[in-house]
Amino acid sequence: MHLLAFFLPPIFGFGFVLYFLPAIIGFARSKRDAGAILVLNFFLGWTAIGWVIALVWALKAKGEGGYGLTRIHTDKDKACRRSFLKILIRVNPWLRLKLC
Repeated sequence: MHLLAFFLPPIFGFGFVLYFLPAIIGFARSKRDAGAILVLNFFLGWTAIGWVIALVWALKAKGEGGYGLTRIHTDKDKACRRSFLKILIRVNPWLRLKLC
């Protein structure tokens, strides 16, 4: 009986660390979505699919995927936005009061 009490806490602790391994990796890598990884891991980590998704998300490099996150706005973009606003003002003169 005493032998079981000796081995149970380390086994329980190892299981706890293994279960939250994706969240630990996310926080260790200073991921922006580390909180979301923790929530996903907490609620769906008991399923193998949820745990693997959280692990992949935690191990994913910062630059992968991310539509439009690294886009640099150019002068062409600013000119396009200005011309779009001019068209809106021509169509509806009341927008001039709200936008300007």
